[in-house]
Amino acid sequence: MSRGDIEDRVRGALDTVRDPCMTASGLDLSLVDLGLLREIRRGPEGLEVDVTFTEPGCPFSHRLMDDIHRALETLPDSERPRLNIVWTPPWTPADMRPEARRQFDAARRRLGPHATQTISIEEISR
Repeated sequence: MSRGDIEDRVRGALDTVRDPCMTASGLDLSLVDLGLLREIRRGPEGLEVDVTFTEPGCPFSHRLMDDIHRALETLPDSERPRLNIVWTPPWTPADMRPEARRQFDAARRRLGPHATQTISIEEISR
């Protein structure tokens, strides 16, 4: 299997991981949509994947990490990458795929600049 095929399979697996805060806000956006997948590469010890979070203090980073590990476990052992968390460069909405950015901006306009939305813990924990 070619390197490109393996990278596509890794990207596809990670595209199934949804951001819990986006989901609770009514947006069906994956970590790939959000631009949280930074790089897939061959390292000295095999395939490596760099991901980031929307902020270092993300209260749901443990949930995302569990979901990422579960998604990567669906790959054959020979294709399972090592996972690295990176913080540079910091994530911004500009990292999002164009369609994800349009959905994100529409949701922000709907809420308004000073609006808050209360989301139950059950909603986020799904």
